[in-house]
Amino acid sequence: RRSSDNAEQDIAFVNNELDTASLETFAGAGDAFVTTWYDQSGSGNDATQTTASAQPQIVSSGSTILENGKAAVDFDGVSNYFDVSLGTLKEVFTSFVSTPNTGSQIIGGENGAFGYSRENSRHRVWKVNSSTVNFSDFIVLPLTELITIDYSDSSNYSKLYRDGSLIGTEASLNISGNTTYIGQNNSGGAYIFNGSIQEIVFYTINKSLVRTGIETNINDFYSIY
Repeated sequence: RRSSDNAEQDIAFVNNELDTASLETFAGAGDAFVTTWYDQSGSGNDATQTTASAQPQIVSSGSTILENGKAAVDFDGVSNYFDVSLGTLKEVFTSFVSTPNTGSQIIGGENGAFGYSRENSRHRVWKVNSSTVNFSDFIVLPLTELITIDYSDSSNYSKLYRDGSLIGTEASLNISGNTTYIGQNNSGGAYIFNGSIQEIVFYTINKSLVRTGIETNINDFYSIY
């Protein structure tokens, strides 16, 4: 959706890259916001946001927002988020590429969420699932990261990896419910994400044995680490 007249247009791909030339032509000298982030798997699990003030931004003053030279969807930390009907995200494997700015949550459900918290002027990955901070790996933000959450351990433990390295293991991280939220923790709109997201990949089957290959593929494209 472009800011000049609120017209909407689908933007496709050229050589497996977002067609930023067409995107910028459509946006003109103004801004553009994402109304639908299309599922590329063919399953039709599109992430949507129909409220204009809640739509994350992808073009600013005629230029595509970039991280490491790749298009990024920017969340304002105030009201931006998407809904996506994925059902219960349990026994799945998720990877995403993000550049967080402040303490906030990236993916949540009707029950459970995970994101970032600020502590002593630094940040650390955390999960909230009727619990407190559980992952204690400290990092200085902002920086672009590849985060992988593996829920598929046979002992019902979740494992969290950053840039290919294990940084925490926690029992029963379960983001469940009929709706998954990208950019906030639940339907109440708390802990809105502040930062950008470039890609989110959900798997509904165990991908633990090929995790490193998935991460290598994503890193080759985004040049994260």
